Amino acid sequence: MKHKNIICTLLGSLVSLFVVFPVFCQDLNLLASDQQAFNDLTATEASAMIDANPSLIIIDVREETEYCDDTADVDGPGHISGALNYPWNSGVLQSSYNDFHADAQILFVCRSGNRSSQAAEFLCLNGYTQIYNMLGGMNAWEGNRSACPDIDNDGIFDIADNCPNICNLNQLDADGDGLGDVCDEIPGCGGGCGQPVCEQSCGICGG
Repeated sequence: MKHKNIICTLLGSLVSLFVVFPVFCQDLNLLASDQQAFNDLTATEASAMIDANPSLIIIDVREETEYCDDTADVDGPGHISGALNYPWNSGVLQSSYNDFHADAQILFVCRSGNRSSQAAEFLCLNGYTQIYNMLGGMNAWEGNRSACPDIDNDGIFDIADNCPNICNLNQLDADGDGLGDVCDEIPGCGGGCGQPVCEQSCGICGG
């Protein structure tokens, strides 16, 4: 009788094992799928990667004012030299991520690492395979920085200025072609500083 009990116990354990084991494997698969698909780098590691890999694409997902302004970050001005600006909060990256090939090596940066991690996860979910996130963001960055130029000193950074070489505070664009009236050879209303009805800011800006 004792031997029969032992055999029954062993058989019961084997049955339980075969029942539980598939569930255990499913749990492991779930755990594996929950792991982030991008790589976190410290600012020091990111700097080394930038220096070693000229083809690395750096994407700064902060808003334009943060990316450009020399006073936006208490720890220093502007952005990492060569970084592109695809803001996360305003949805620019989400609508334009196809600008980049799915096999491209991309390093995401923001102010503290929060938005950049969201951006990195977003691209991974869309099939991108070589994605990196810089921990601590620009707050942790100790390398070179660049601020956005404003050639005409009108207070509008050139990347957003519809006529970066000529002062145009109001950014008027009568024909909606993306080129400010003061620069447009055929503006919708005559244009140029000689036509104040088209451009009210002429003569106001600094040199």
